Amino acid sequence: MGLLQTLLMNTRPSLALGMMALVAFSVSLSTAATLSHLIQIAKWVLSLVHLN
Repeated sequence: MGLLQTLLMNTRPSLALGMMALVAFSVSLSTAATLSHLIQIAKWVLSLVHLN
């Protein structure tokens, strides 16, 4: 985290804000995709349990 902070301190503010926005967007998108897959897996497991 300190390395990232040092790197961002040496860049233009608009570039640093853009990089932070990109990282925040990608993390939230990955989290949403992971949760979606986990929900699909849970539905599949529950459908298998229900059939038995």
